[in-house]
Amino acid sequence: ALLQLKSVSAVHLSPDGTEVIYSVSTPRGPNDEPGSATRKYLRASVSSWNPAPLFEDLKGASSPQYSPDGSYIGFIYAEKDEPRQVWMMQAGGGEIRKLTNAPSGVSQFKWQPGKRGIAYLSSEAVSEREKELKKRGYGFIYYEENLKDNHLYLAGYDEDWKQTSLWQLTHEGNAWDFEFDHQGSQIAASISPRNLIDHRYMFRKVHVIDLESGHMRQVSRNQGKLGNYAFSPDGTHLAYAAALNLNDHQVSQAFVVNLSSGALSNLTPENFKGHVSWVNWMDNKRLLYMAGEGVYPTLSVVPLSGGKRKVILNAAHEGIIFGTPLFTADLEHFVFSGSTPTDRSNLYYWNGDEELKKLTHLNPGLENTLLGKQEVIRFRARDGQEIEGILIYPVNYEAGESYPLVLYVHGGPESHETNGWKSRYSTPGQVMAG
Repeated sequence: ALLQLKSVSAVHLSPDGTEVIYSVSTPRGPNDEPGSATRKYLRASVSSWNPAPLFEDLKGASSPQYSPDGSYIGFIYAEKDEPRQVWMMQAGGGEIRKLTNAPSGVSQFKWQPGKRGIAYLSSEAVSEREKELKKRGYGFIYYEENLKDNHLYLAGYDEDWKQTSLWQLTHEGNAWDFEFDHQGSQIAASISPRNLIDHRYMFRKVHVIDLESGHMRQVSRNQGKLGNYAFSPDGTHLAYAAALNLNDHQVSQAFVVNLSSGALSNLTPENFKGHVSWVNWMDNKRLLYMAGEGVYPTLSVVPLSGGKRKVILNAAHEGIIFGTPLFTADLEHFVFSGSTPTDRSNLYYWNGDEELKKLTHLNPGLENTLLGKQEVIRFRARDGQEIEGILIYPVNYEAGESYPLVLYVHGGPESHETNGWKSRYSTPGQVMAG
């Protein structure tokens, strides 16, 4: 039964908040061909909720996102044996058309706000010499030396969506991801010297590129791990989540840099007993951030000028372990995935004030499945430090009886457990409880 449970991810919210694109993943069965879980993309109106497939016949299409005005949906797709490129279609459906012809294909893309343009990441092309050597049988792989750097490109289009310009924005190092400002005049990108996993973990820095002059400058001063980053609505500040210092094991702080003066602020509460994992903006004067605190995530708002934060959503009160939210600019529509101790994964809607509204019902069979009771436990370590954990009782537990105990221990403090659904392939808690 565990191998049949579906999970959901919130993918993209239309600019007006009326429709959401989401994906549903289903594990492969014991008789299926080897491979990862199958993923299907669906779209639905938040108010009426009548889901429909987003891609009917486009096998392998991924990364769908609405254009800033909501008129189009872009996505990444490979036609026949060609590399994966950016394609688009009208938001209402219809014919698709290809927007890029990158020799090495496209791994990520985003629409340019206010312009007919897109930015995308593509790796350096394989040289003719490399192709010839491989053809002759010299297809050697030199460990961590054959990797190609990814570079950032900006493509412009006319009224008929024919490409009119192509600009390579980065030339040195490896670009991992990027974000436009709301005006479409700047791009922030995280770049490391080399395309290596250790560089992704520890050596990424945020650079801002002016799209008029092409001038690029480093704006983050993070030591070690870097999380996401986002421009303020007016484009004057950049927020980013990062480690406190080089010895911090995980992204844990909310930083803001003034792009004019370079002044850096840390808006994380002092001696914060949690990890800030994601940052964004409520408006030009208020930062929005998500944090893991104990076994629950929280969503908080703090003034740009500093001061006390306000927790606007707390999973400890809602009982739902919510993920990173999608939300509209007016902050009236939020959508995120979530789980509970008895529910693997579903999609939820929040208007910023009332209770979370459950949109999907992916695994109805769980409602009739006998599960072990799950609760948060706390105890004191030898040095007096309070430790939290999750305890799943045996099914049909009776007090006073003796039962075997299975411990799942994760070295910290890089990661932590949440009080949500705990049964996965590597930690099948409810299977053992049964």
